[in-house]
Amino acid sequence: MTDARPPRTKDSTAVLNNIGVLLHDQRKYKEAEEFHRKTLEIREEFLPPGHIDITCSLNNIGNILHEQGKFDAALEYHRRALQMHEDFRISDHLACARLYDSHQQALRICQKILSSEHPDIACSYNNIGDVLHKQGKYKEAHEHHFQALEIREKSLPADHPRIADSLNNIGSVFESQKNYTRAINYYQRALDIREKVLPVIHPAVAHSLNNIGNILNKQGNYVEALEYYTKALETQQKCLPSNHPDIAACY
Repeated sequence: MTDARPPRTKDSTAVLNNIGVLLHDQRKYKEAEEFHRKTLEIREEFLPPGHIDITCSLNNIGNILHEQGKFDAALEYHRRALQMHEDFRISDHLACARLYDSHQQALRICQKILSSEHPDIACSYNNIGDVLHKQGKYKEAHEHHFQALEIREKSLPADHPRIADSLNNIGSVFESQKNYTRAINYYQRALDIREKVLPVIHPAVAHSLNNIGNILNKQGNYVEALEYYTKALETQQKCLPSNHPDIAACY
């Protein structure tokens, strides 16, 4: 009988990881977690400590646990990923240097990878901030999201979507604190970037429109809030399946 299980090699982890991501997107969290845990197990066996693929697996598991409301466990995985980034900062080791003939180019690339301002580190700060937010630890959540924003603003183009993500997350924490003036300011900054660099009917644009609508609604600006909700709904109906939960949130 043929063994249908995937081969236990580092090359098989790309497939396992992709299946886990797909299941996560389908909200099949238990199955997704199984695939990401298997991916992590194999990567830890075959890859050197601190490899970026290991930190990605840790973050993937943390994200799934987060979605299931297992915040303490999620935080543990995100912190492991962040600690690994900070301890090693050698995500591609010297392999990056072999991609280039020029020693100067290799040096610049590796210096960037070794930097504390690497975008992958911002991702870990962001994930931890998300979990702390869900736990109601707003001060700590803000610290992590602002750290992620600072790194992204230093290491990415000014209008990069990841910067918009950080701005949005900071706004979300302010909203939870009922600081609506600051929340709408960050939401608007996120929307400005998203409208500039993303397609008009992108889900992230709709998400920003809906967030601003929520703030206006809470401030009693009902007419203006309705305008944003309507724009968000129209955008979502064009870019998401009709049964997507984000569409229901606009009704």
